[in-house]
Amino acid sequence: RVLPLPHPSWRNNGWLKREPWFEADLLPVLKAEVARVLGA
Repeated sequence: RVLPLPHPSWRNNGWLKREPWFEADLLPVLKAEVARVLGA
């Protein structure tokens, strides 16, 4: 499974503010997937 992420730089702060779904909808899925892969 591939979950593309924006590069964590100051240039992306505007994009993240305009796209609140990313933190609200995608980050919980990403955190759960990483935990699953790591066996947490």
